[in-house]
Amino acid sequence: MSLMKIGVCSIGIALLVSCASSVPREMRKVPAQAGDPWAGRSDLIEPPKPAAPAAVKLPPVERFGLPNGLRVRLVSDHAWPLVNMHLVVVPAASDQEPFETRGLSDFAAEMLNKGTKTKSAEQIAEKIDFVGGSISVWADRDGTHLVCQTLTKDFDTCLELVAEIALRPTFPETEMGTIRDRLVASVRQVRDSDSALTSEHFNNLLWGDDNIRGRPRTIKSIKAIKRADLVAWHKQRFGPKVSFLAVAGDLESGDMRKRIEQRFGAWEKIAAPKTASYPEPSLKGIKIRLVDKPDQTQTQIRIGHLGIAHADKAFFPLLLANYTLGGGAFSSRLMKVVRSKGGKTYGARSGFERQRQRGDWTASTFTRNAETIATLKLVLSEIGKMHASGPTAAELADAKSNLAGSYPMRFVTAADVANMVLMSELHGLDAGFVSDYPLRLSAVTLAQARQAAAEHLHPDDLAIVLVGKAADVEPQLKAAGFTYQKVGYLEPTMTCERRAQLEQSQAKIDSKRTAAGLKLIGQALEAKGGVKRLSGIRDIQIKGKGWMKMQGKKIDIELQGYFVVPDRRRVEIKTPMGTIITVITPESVWGGMGAFTREAPAARAKTARESVWRNKDLILLRPSQDKKTIVQARDPQEEGGKRYQVVELRRPDGSLPTIAWLDEKTHLMARLVFERDGEQVIESYDDYRPVDHVLMPFRQIQKGGGIDLDLTLSEVKLNAGVPKVKFERPKTPPGK
Repeated sequence: MSLMKIGVCSIGIALLVSCASSVPREMRKVPAQAGDPWAGRSDLIEPPKPAAPAAVKLPPVERFGLPNGLRVRLVSDHAWPLVNMHLVVVPAASDQEPFETRGLSDFAAEMLNKGTKTKSAEQIAEKIDFVGGSISVWADRDGTHLVCQTLTKDFDTCLELVAEIALRPTFPETEMGTIRDRLVASVRQVRDSDSALTSEHFNNLLWGDDNIRGRPRTIKSIKAIKRADLVAWHKQRFGPKVSFLAVAGDLESGDMRKRIEQRFGAWEKIAAPKTASYPEPSLKGIKIRLVDKPDQTQTQIRIGHLGIAHADKAFFPLLLANYTLGGGAFSSRLMKVVRSKGGKTYGARSGFERQRQRGDWTASTFTRNAETIATLKLVLSEIGKMHASGPTAAELADAKSNLAGSYPMRFVTAADVANMVLMSELHGLDAGFVSDYPLRLSAVTLAQARQAAAEHLHPDDLAIVLVGKAADVEPQLKAAGFTYQKVGYLEPTMTCERRAQLEQSQAKIDSKRTAAGLKLIGQALEAKGGVKRLSGIRDIQIKGKGWMKMQGKKIDIELQGYFVVPDRRRVEIKTPMGTIITVITPESVWGGMGAFTREAPAARAKTARESVWRNKDLILLRPSQDKKTIVQARDPQEEGGKRYQVVELRRPDGSLPTIAWLDEKTHLMARLVFERDGEQVIESYDDYRPVDHVLMPFRQIQKGGGIDLDLTLSEVKLNAGVPKVKFERPKTPPGK
């Protein structure tokens, strides 16, 4: 037993019973053996027998509704001088978002407390901070949640702020940039989080592109969200009749009822919003997706299929069967087989979602790349065994004891009770579900648990996602005879987006458009200085000042850049925090601040090297350097009273599509448009000046791609020579 469990067991009798019941059955009695120092001892502590399951005694819960339809639940508990309120707006849930604005519920939730008709974001923050309270807002598949807590004496502050935020938000445009940048950053971070990346691909593989569950938030969907979308989302989905309010803690129900009505009674009713629904996916056979992340030494493994709704009659039998399989931590079969016996990993678990709608059931683990398929087979074997035979009588008894014994620990505060009450109502559970939970667990028979495992575990119909180094994992998959699809970790998660990219790269080439595009490129090259002069450029150095915006923060910068033809680039950006260096060479891609640098992951290094192909000063030379470069003239564009000729360039394999806008009068390049990590990037160029008879842009602006940049150059040099040391990575200081 761990020190943590020993400490927990000392808290009280109920917890002692729970901990005692978690001791494996085979360890509870130690038979006397020859030389056994414990033989014949009568002073040893025997763990008590598990207490008989009993209903949980809950604080009083008062249920009533306001005239406008708001459903209110009051939970009185005077143990602490605190009051907690939790408002849930059910239709404003993440699974109700439009496909094209995926992330809308999160965006709206984060914007709710950024300003109301009477208070700014700063005033809201100051008001709750002044009383030492807290307020938070988030969205999930149950709805949008607003939670506030203060001391009892200050609870009017919570009532005022939550009502103000829920009923009268203004969604100020000035606050949207910061929220958008934060959400976009969270999308980018998925590619660097193995667990998050595995979850995103698993959801897509199981639920599919045509179900909201299978569609992750993307940079494109977040950038598509406008203020009008936030306003419409709130207007159409926030109303009293579709919301629940739970207030718990040190309160007097009669007084509280009056105070709630004063704040929320004026909330106007709305027409019931249309509920989005999707057909359940049909999963037949084993579907495997290998997500190639070349720098991984371990593989993340996620296995699963559809589960059940929280209110399903099989909930308790399946809960117990799953506890035995993978929900019971170190006592579960998966942990024993994969960790203890197999030595493949530190952990393995399984579980199913508890939602109003049917969710999923998953088993997950991770292991060394070399052990991926061996570990996968162990997990699949245990799923098959549980499906075929279910838990044993001893396993079922232990599962009941642990789950029933630990259940009272969920009710430490009145807020815990209120949250459980809210959950039961949101998920369509009956009135006795929360209090009778231990009794219902205890009533499950062995036959019921085995039947639940047989009916709701499907070892022959599974979605499997493996995130690891394909060079190590793919040969194992082939040797084992598995059919699978391989996806690069930087590629779009959705199948439809990957297919669209492929179709775009293989689009039919129009010879007339190619000829027109080459003519436009010829005019642009001549205007810039001519093919001969541009082809003679060996290196470029630039220096300038401006500003850069990252994750919503705008900072002043000084920039120095070095480019050596054809494929070496170094950029130094001096910021108030230090100088950020990024270097791209054929041998390595690295960056950092000062002497503290690191190599870029292989896939990102490959992307960085490819981006050199788009160098603004040399991209128009690509068709003359490689006759197979794809060139297509596009329809002219007008913007800001100017007309632009447009030409698209691609590498011979169809990759790196890049759109060049050329000023119709000067023929100089005004803009490059392309995609990076699923986000559109626009680089604009202006203020052309001659440098050694070549016109170079002294004003450069970038929008998108994680960085907004506005740079005015003070110096541009051609063929001045760049020391090799500029591309050599410094040694990291010892001990770092």
